[in-house]
Amino acid sequence: INDTQPSGEYWNQARDQLPLLIVHHKTPTTVFGQKVEIPEHQSDISRLEALLLDGGIYTDLDVITLRRPTELLHYETTLGRDKSDCLGNRIIVAKQSSAFLQLYLKSYRRYKPKC
Repeated sequence: INDTQPSGEYWNQARDQLPLLIVHHKTPTTVFGQKVEIPEHQSDISRLEALLLDGGIYTDLDVITLRRPTELLHYETTLGRDKSDCLGNRIIVAKQSSAFLQLYLKSYRRYKPKC
């Protein structure tokens, strides 16, 4: 289990000012039988699994929102827009067992570490 706490100025501010839920988990090293070694992709898998299990809001600490993300909770799934050809997952608002996130996670069956 990876129970290492983040550190740094921005983490300290977020921890002190936001209602955060810290979830300890084992870092995924495989997905659908394929090795996952890129930390960013391991994080992607972890956030999808957590949101599928409980629903809620995931956001990277460097995301700035202009409106409260809670306003989007009535939609099944909302993702932020990214400039690349890959899905933008720096902010995800989703209901528990979101059909879209289930498909998103299943897309890792064809995982190729390029995006």
